[in-house]
Amino acid sequence: SAPNEGGDIDYGFGGITLTYPASSSSVVADDAAHPVFSGPSTPVGTAFTGSSFGHAIVTGPGLSPIIIGAPGDGQDGLMILGEMTFGAGFVLFGGMTTDNFHSPQPEAANLRANIIAYTASRGTAIPAAPSAIPALSPWSLALLASIFLLIATTRLARHRNHAG
Repeated sequence: SAPNEGGDIDYGFGGITLTYPASSSSVVADDAAHPVFSGPSTPVGTAFTGSSFGHAIVTGPGLSPIIIGAPGDGQDGLMILGEMTFGAGFVLFGGMTTDNFHSPQPEAANLRANIIAYTASRGTAIPAAPSAIPALSPWSLALLASIFLLIATTRLARHRNHAG
């Protein structure tokens, strides 16, 4: 969530709070070894800037930082993106804006993709993307088209026999 109006948001989850306004224009990885900074989408860096990389910070018990304000930023050392396990679930909280406000590119877009992949994997290692998707040969495609055409023709014939 990167609000543009209002104030703080109590997310619940045992006391997680989004504090707004708290803009950050320069951020860094809290731990460069965190999986979101290594892939599956590359290249990705560990330091980013933006006219407003984030509009808010997040705080609360059990929340571990992933991205923090860089030294010298107004949010120096404060959490822009964090993660936690809650009950049987896993959740990320942040005050980041969308990656079109982030630099450098494509690293920032890859970071966003990695954050989504990491969250979807529930915080475990992110599976590598397949190197290639197998393609069907022209003959296989022609065979499939023939089968579908045969099925459609048979159904149409049955429909005509029952209708007439």
